[in-house]
Amino acid sequence: MPILRHLYHGGDTMLPFLFLFFLLFASIIPPLSNLCRHYLKREEKDAGLSRYTIIDGQQRILTLTIFLTAIMFQFKKRDMMADFGGTQKYLVALDHKNNYREIVYPEYHLSLPKLVNAVIEWSSEEISKYSLNAFSNICTVSPARDKPIVDAFKFFSGRIDALDNDRLLSLRDAVINIGYVGLFGRMCGWQIC
Repeated sequence: MPILRHLYHGGDTMLPFLFLFFLLFASIIPPLSNLCRHYLKREEKDAGLSRYTIIDGQQRILTLTIFLTAIMFQFKKRDMMADFGGTQKYLVALDHKNNYREIVYPEYHLSLPKLVNAVIEWSSEEISKYSLNAFSNICTVSPARDKPIVDAFKFFSGRIDALDNDRLLSLRDAVINIGYVGLFGRMCGWQIC
């Protein structure tokens, strides 16, 4: 969907628009299923987990991951652990060796997996000790390369912080109900699933 293209690269002008976009859909059109379509190519399994290469929609998927990480950051800060636990499966999966693996792992922006892992691994008490900027700085791997990722996380987290718990849950529900389309390679071409 064009509205979600080049989202975090739009800088300060695009992030407020994107945030309002999610809030609007969370309040009037839950769930957000089929809002965005992402095209995935199935790869070989890794440690028992299915792997995909994103053919189209890389920025949209990264932005949704950043947004969901910001929501889960707020769950941890507010000690909403039941909601946190129920949402965790959208960011990480357990492999055959019972290790958490990030569902979205960009090879170029390594601050994103570090943010995801910190939100998941740190306790509510640990997260509460740090300001948003300090937490983000700890999770920044490459300030130059990851500036758009970290800025988007800080922006979304800051805006989400102002929401009450019910609104936060509505926002989470809207994000996790976004639909995906997978493309799987076959001998005779591509099949949309």
